[in-house]
Amino acid sequence: MLLVVWRGQLAEEKKKTIFLCITYSIMGACVVIAARSRYEWGEMINIRHTLQYTPFFLAALLAAIPGVSRDISLSIVRKSGLTLVCFLGILHAFYAHRLGAEYQQSIHRGLDAMNAYQNGKNHLCVSEGNTLLMSNWEYVFRIQCDARVQNAEPVNLRCDASRSSIIEQPEKCNTLVTGILNLSDRLVGRSIRAGFFPGRYGVSANNLPLPEVDIVSLQNSGWDIVQNNASGLLLSHQSHSAKNLGHALK
Repeated sequence: MLLVVWRGQLAEEKKKTIFLCITYSIMGACVVIAARSRYEWGEMINIRHTLQYTPFFLAALLAAIPGVSRDISLSIVRKSGLTLVCFLGILHAFYAHRLGAEYQQSIHRGLDAMNAYQNGKNHLCVSEGNTLLMSNWEYVFRIQCDARVQNAEPVNLRCDASRSSIIEQPEKCNTLVTGILNLSDRLVGRSIRAGFFPGRYGVSANNLPLPEVDIVSLQNSGWDIVQNNASGLLLSHQSHSAKNLGHALK
């Protein structure tokens, strides 16, 4: 029936409106899916991601069904479609109201991501052959500077943030420092550049800056501290071969 309407009753302007609305919706959906698949943002695609498409569904529906028609079937389709779009709009409004805290959290995450990039770009936006780049905000650097930064989540940094020293933590608790030490133990033979910033994977403002006892522990394990403040922790670790080469050149 809609095909008949498309061929015989729609003006050229309405056809263009429908085409643009459908094209925009498809392109937007593809961008959302592709971005989340490429950068593994970890958030399931949900109703919030369809909010921006609702007005275009409404515009396409109004353009597709003639406003004045004696055809009862078309009238039913029109009213049903308008009811569906109105229901989606109400559902989105309810979702936004119920999850207002989540929107605020998203804003804070955006600020944390910006802080991570501004503090870590000179350290992690590099390409140095066998050097492994790691961060708890890895996708930010992949997007902003196309650096091959890997996810540091397997380090399992989630822990009690009230006690930052490795001496004060129980043995089963994998703190930020013990996680970093595990990195150098598991990746023997690889030079590492790492950056850890507040707001993701268990790293909070309470973890930074690291106390002196933790700094000494890292340095004794071969880590060089590039930055240690409330904005982030930047550090590097040279492989044994790189160290030997450096000594040979000297």
